Amino acid sequence: MKTKLFVLMLMTSWVCFSCAEEESDEFCSNPDAECPDGGPSIDVNACCTDQSCYWTYNGVDYNCEGTDCSGAYDIIIVNACAVGALADLKSSDTRFNALKAELESVTQKLLLEARACAACN
Repeated sequence: MKTKLFVLMLMTSWVCFSCAEEESDEFCSNPDAECPDGGPSIDVNACCTDQSCYWTYNGVDYNCEGTDCSGAYDIIIVNACAVGALADLKSSDTRFNALKAELESVTQKLLLEARACAACN
């Protein structure tokens, strides 16, 4: 338990020190996601501050409702994977749900980094 606490404190201090060197409080990442069934890779970028996020695909920013990016994921997946209709994505198709979960995990990771940085400033 003490080891886990020490590692957590060490990682938090590393994030804070690396954040202090940067001018921006925005954290960005490209998740290298791919469409299901061997479809194309999706050139998409996510950026978050401690309060909000947005995704960029094909030169267009898709704002999230604060930190809820589900609408942005739907639009990006429909456009990138040629799903054809948003209704197709709303189905219980586990392939697209897995892709949405992958994008959501990137958003959550960026939010944690941004919030850790904001807490140390």
